[in-house]
Amino acid sequence: VDLAENKRLHAEYQSRIAVLTAKAREVLGPINLNSPKQLIPALQREVPSVILTEFFWKKMDDDEEKHSTKKAVLERESKKHPVLRTMLEYRRRTTLRNFLTGIHKYTSERSDGRIYVCSKIRGDVTVTQRMSSSKPNLQNLPRDVQDEVDAALNVKRQYVSRFPGGSLAEADQSQLELRVAAIASGD
Repeated sequence: VDLAENKRLHAEYQSRIAVLTAKAREVLGPINLNSPKQLIPALQREVPSVILTEFFWKKMDDDEEKHSTKKAVLERESKKHPVLRTMLEYRRRTTLRNFLTGIHKYTSERSDGRIYVCSKIRGDVTVTQRMSSSKPNLQNLPRDVQDEVDAALNVKRQYVSRFPGGSLAEADQSQLELRVAAIASGD
C-alpha cells in the first residue's frame, strides 16, 4: 500500500464531499445527509413533486406509506431537481472514501521498507462456503468508474506491486470455490 497516495486520495475525497455536503445543505437545510429520517422530509419539503416510494411496495390498509432514499429511488427521481443528483454523487463519493479510511490499521511494514496490507481470507464464515475477505474487505473494491479514473480518484491507486516496476493483476473469482474443490479432489 502506498500510504502517501492513500493520504492524497483521502484528502481529495474529503474536499469533494465537503463541497457536495455544502451544496446539498444549501437546498435541504442543516440536516444529517446520512439519515433517511431527516432526508425524506427535507426532500419532500424542497422538491414537492418527488415520489420517494419504491415501485414494488404494496400499501396495506393499516400501513402508512413507506418512503425510501435508496439509490434506485433517487435515480428514478433525479430529473426533478439537481439536489437529488447531488445526493447520489455525495453517497457515491462517501462510499468510495470508505475504501481509503482506516486502511493503515491493516498494514504492516516489512524488512524491505514496504508497507503491506493483509486481508483475512476465510472459507468458513459464509453459509454458501464461498471465500470471504475481511479487515479490510478487498472483495468489495469498486470497479473502475470512468470519472474516478479520469480525475485520478481511483481508490485502487493506493495499491502497488511489491516488485519494483511490477504491476497488479485483477481477477474475477468466478466459480473459484468449485475450481479449488475440483483441484483438491483431483476431479
